[in-house]
Amino acid sequence: MTLWNSILVTLVHLPVINFWQALGLFILSRILFGGFPGKPGWAGHHRRKDLEEMRSKWFHLSPEEKAQFRQDWKSRSGAGGGQVPVTPQEPGTE
Repeated sequence: MTLWNSILVTLVHLPVINFWQALGLFILSRILFGGFPGKPGWAGHHRRKDLEEMRSKWFHLSPEEKAQFRQDWKSRSGAGGGQVPVTPQEPGTE
């Protein structure tokens, strides 16, 4: 609450909050982003799972399929001037 009231009120002109509003924001942020001890947050859990699935799929693509993916990615990012995705390292070589 003190952090919110001392920084955000001045910089972004948000309203001053009381203890109960601060507690509500804290609980909401823990549910959405951080989870509670022993349980991951809703957003973080699905994001990690999706990244692991994409990484697994990438490692099982042939070199031709990887080249095709890069080409498709370039064409989607606009006029071929976009960034090419970085090739992740093989697991265990980090």
